[in-house]
Amino acid sequence: MIQNINVDEICTSLFNDTKDMQKPFIEQDLGTLILLATNYKLSQNKKYQELAVALYERLIETIPEFDYSFSMLEGFDGVAWTIQYINKCGVKDTSEDYDAVKDYLRESAESSTAENDLDFLYGATGKLNLILNGDDAKILSKPIYFEYVDKVEKFFRHSISHDNEEELNLGFAHGLSSILLVLGKIYLKVAQEKYIKEIIQDIISFYISIRSSDPDYSYGRMYYPKKKMADNVSQFAWCYGDPAIIYSLLYAADAIGISNKEIIPSVNKLKNRSIENVGLINFEDYNFLNTSFCHGISGIYMSLYKINEYINIGDDLKYWEKQLFIHLNQQLRFKDKTIYFPKERQDENYTYTLDNKEMLNGLVGAVLTLLTIKYKDSEWSNFMF
Repeated sequence: MIQNINVDEICTSLFNDTKDMQKPFIEQDLGTLILLATNYKLSQNKKYQELAVALYERLIETIPEFDYSFSMLEGFDGVAWTIQYINKCGVKDTSEDYDAVKDYLRESAESSTAENDLDFLYGATGKLNLILNGDDAKILSKPIYFEYVDKVEKFFRHSISHDNEEELNLGFAHGLSSILLVLGKIYLKVAQEKYIKEIIQDIISFYISIRSSDPDYSYGRMYYPKKKMADNVSQFAWCYGDPAIIYSLLYAADAIGISNKEIIPSVNKLKNRSIENVGLINFEDYNFLNTSFCHGISGIYMSLYKINEYINIGDDLKYWEKQLFIHLNQQLRFKDKTIYFPKERQDENYTYTLDNKEMLNGLVGAVLTLLTIKYKDSEWSNFMF
């Protein structure tokens, strides 16, 4: 139990819902496998090891049968990372299985880089992040990393040029801040080249130059180069907004060894955001706010947890920890019922409901966050940061 939340019951329920591995990728059934492996690693409870092994063995059976796309979140790349992670957690030795799939991960990352697909969730940025956070960064040759850096530089220079009419996504899930994070990892783990450091410095300086003067937030969702300004949509989440952007800035500054003093004003604004003013989805028919990783409280908490590795924001963490417990406890009162998204998020062609099995938008990311709160360990989240 964590603050009256029965994690064991949730894990068992999620296992039962995913044991057939009908959707064997991270956003769906693999999320439960990651949760069970993490719970075993941290608690050393053999039950979680047994459940994780059962899911893993079904995954291996399923791989030849499933028509995978290639992406971190919903594709085969996430499978490769999960196979490595199972080994790290001590669930079982998966090294032979990883050796059998790593060439697919390498080819996928090379392809996305060649195609200028710099997205985090679906493109080269997320794939390189998986590789750089694993134990086998050398499966990609240095020229591929350099090709990615070159394409990022061209993309960045064009995106902020005054004659560009396209908006620039500032967020993490699909935007510039996750690219900055991966550049920092390339600099640290692959090649400490001067030109890479200069690109990182330029992107950090860009973010600092467009910081909002509003007392409550620093960054909007989009930057408009023609107007030389960002919008005033102050979303506060992992996917968009200050939490993950600020973490990326701090990580990148530390990676290249420069002061973070110009980032501190953005960190200081974090305390001005509360459950009332961050724009979370309100499941008002059930009396709770969104607890998910992508758009909700657990993603906010984990982003701040990562920021806390550089700047002490312990009070902010305690506040969002409390909010997660309040709203997740309320959400779990309806665990055996269908939870519908609010009316304004429905459309005439499809009825949207909360899927507990989802990593980003369901229970899985939230429960993994509970494990971080209890055990002060965030290794599971490496594929998201």
